[in-house]
Amino acid sequence: MTDTEARLALVVVSGQTDYHVRLLHGIRSVLERAGVACLVLVLGSRQDPRLPTVLPDMIRTIRPDGAVMTRLEMADKELVLLDLLRSLAIPTSTVGIDVPDLPGVQVDNVAGMRDLMRHLLDERRVRRPALVRGIPFQEDSVEREAVFRQELAARGLAVAEELVVDGGFCQAVTYPALRAVLDRERDLDAVVALNDLSAVGAVSALTAAGLRVPEDVLVTGFDNDRIAASTWPGMTTVDQQLELQGSAAAEQLLLAMAEQPGESEVVVPTRLVVRGSTGRVGTVHDELAVAVATATEAQARLDVMDAALGLNSAMLSCRTLPEVLDAVTRSLRSLGFRRLFLTLHDAPGAGGAPDDGPDGGPDDAGRGEQAGTARLVLAHRDGELLDLPAEPFPVQHLLPGPLRGELRRGSLTVHALRVGARDLGCLLTEYDEQRPDSFGASITMDLGRTLDAVLNHEELDRRANDLEREVAARTGELRRLNAELQRSLMTDGLTRIANRAAFDQYLHSCWNPARPDDLRHLALLMVDVDLFKAFNDRYGHVRGDETLRVVADCLDRAVRHADDLACRYGGEEFAVLLPGADLDDALAVAGRFRQLLAEAAVPHAASSVTGVVTASVGLTLGTPGRATPPQALIEAADAALYRAKEQGRDQVVVVVPGRDDSNPAPEDPAPEDRDGTSRPDLPRQRTGGRRIRQEQSRPSPGRAGERPSRREDTARPTA
Repeated sequence: MTDTEARLALVVVSGQTDYHVRLLHGIRSVLERAGVACLVLVLGSRQDPRLPTVLPDMIRTIRPDGAVMTRLEMADKELVLLDLLRSLAIPTSTVGIDVPDLPGVQVDNVAGMRDLMRHLLDERRVRRPALVRGIPFQEDSVEREAVFRQELAARGLAVAEELVVDGGFCQAVTYPALRAVLDRERDLDAVVALNDLSAVGAVSALTAAGLRVPEDVLVTGFDNDRIAASTWPGMTTVDQQLELQGSAAAEQLLLAMAEQPGESEVVVPTRLVVRGSTGRVGTVHDELAVAVATATEAQARLDVMDAALGLNSAMLSCRTLPEVLDAVTRSLRSLGFRRLFLTLHDAPGAGGAPDDGPDGGPDDAGRGEQAGTARLVLAHRDGELLDLPAEPFPVQHLLPGPLRGELRRGSLTVHALRVGARDLGCLLTEYDEQRPDSFGASITMDLGRTLDAVLNHEELDRRANDLEREVAARTGELRRLNAELQRSLMTDGLTRIANRAAFDQYLHSCWNPARPDDLRHLALLMVDVDLFKAFNDRYGHVRGDETLRVVADCLDRAVRHADDLACRYGGEEFAVLLPGADLDDALAVAGRFRQLLAEAAVPHAASSVTGVVTASVGLTLGTPGRATPPQALIEAADAALYRAKEQGRDQVVVVVPGRDDSNPAPEDPAPEDRDGTSRPDLPRQRTGGRRIRQEQSRPSPGRAGERPSRREDTARPTA
């Protein structure tokens, strides 16, 4: 691509009406012949008095070789944008804007309006016309209204101020304003609208009020838009020769870009176009030809609007972004797009590459800001879908790097997708210029609303999923904390084994199994440290606490089955529950405990038993599920413990309720008794070590997994 072909002109317009379409046609035709690409920015929004915040950075980044400024809907926007173009030394020409130091194009509003008023006042004998004004500050509206008043005054006719309304150059504004006048005042013979769109709104208001055009009221417009010829009756209007205005502005721009002198102002003449809205214009044959032309134009409009409505209908059922993109893609051919690029903005400040110039280097302004980023979600050119770059790009670049060259090719129109205060992205299009004036605007609005709804829905889904994950995480954390709390409530703070509450809860679950045959036996050991008060008196409570921790550790190491529970019962007293254990199992645990305590050899000089700390053990067996309460098991174990202490301490005594042959273990164990204890000659009742059901598992922490048999004389596995 040569340097000449790479030149770019920026064209700023306020909307996408037929007025702009015809004006742009004239601009493009001249620029295309000169090898200059055209980038059209649509900046019309009466609701927002500010220019888009990204616009200055976008113009700096794109670096157009020139610009054409047309009238905007707000004067402040024009001034700000003109100052920006001037500060960047971008050659500029204007259309309809009187800027002393810039070349511009003006239309002869005065001559055109005089011709129109002469037609009404002199040829059609209008005496009491209503006036529909345009945008108050715009020169076109001001000049046309002035001529309206002058021509009436020149004929001695007063202006009926009660028939003067503001139409804002808009059909939707004109209709209710004029309807309000017609509700209270019907003494009028013409409506003079200062543009064609307002004239169409006036015809609708008159028809709704029961007045006929032109039989009851004549109507005129201004501009000679396509809609003026496609209405019935056809609209009498003034042709501004918009194509000629556009081509003149483009010629002025080319001279400015080449730094060649040119005319500071070009005035384009107007011509009156008389149609049926002010009476018959010829023979029946002439009117028939006009009717055929009007019907043909209307059919063309209907065909394209039908395609637009089809896209709108398809988007109504879209719930996701891919569905929207698919609907747009399927409509590209029927809508006549040559090129279409759809970009969506990421969250502001989400990052992105630093400001780069069009060649990828640093921007001349040297701003180095981290702008918001965008991503390209749809790219169409000449009937084909293009590959989409995966990486986001700065929003002021309009397109990602691989496609930036599209901006300097042909003519692209940039439509901001904005709903309320939310900037969604941009739609860049190149399309058939023969489409109706409202086509581009309707597509942009429909697409913007659909994307806003879809993106909001997706954002709500994301937030809902995030909230669900957060709730799940917090629920899990609460469960963990609750489990930790439960463990802490079931753990003795001093010895770190189970406490009395855990003992009571576990005894209850063991004594009331889910099924009567789940548990045949339950053994209970009650353990008391011998002469512990004397120990505290001799060594102090700190040493006493250390000794209780040693006893608890020995007891905890003595139990080896997953379902066994060792706990601190109170003070220097401990208890061990052995679900499913028979007498041999229980004696094995008691023997291991006494052996471990002996090996600990905690000095106890105040003991009358021996020189180290010892403990007495009371052992009993019970059968869960019987009518007797579990308290009977505790009383039997406590009775056995009391007997062990009475008989000299440091020994194991077995008491089984309902039997009279329970005896303490001898002081000198028989050789065949590996646990350091012996037992009375009682019938053995074995359970095979069967585990109790899961819902009855003991609450002591850190007991997961199988343990060896209670009677195995092996080292306890480490936790």
